[in-house]
Amino acid sequence: MNKPNATTDWVDPDDAPELTDDFFARADEFIGDRLVRRGRPKAEITKQSPTVRYDQEEALLDKLEELQDIEDMRKIQGEPRKP
Repeated sequence: MNKPNATTDWVDPDDAPELTDDFFARADEFIGDRLVRRGRPKAEITKQSPTVRYDQEEALLDKLEELQDIEDMRKIQGEPRKP
């Protein structure tokens, strides 16, 4: 026989939490359809991702070196060579 669930306060799931001033302070701000402010402010100094273009030959040599490094690790770990 199951024991009854004793002393559990039931909360109506349709009850919305109270909307505080803090909630509205952190909300997205729109003027018409335009988003004005959202989330963390932009940093003064931002980072930029680099883009690098390699010759095809250099890219192939890099891949071969990477494959050789993987093969060397397998030898060290004693794993059989995969065909």
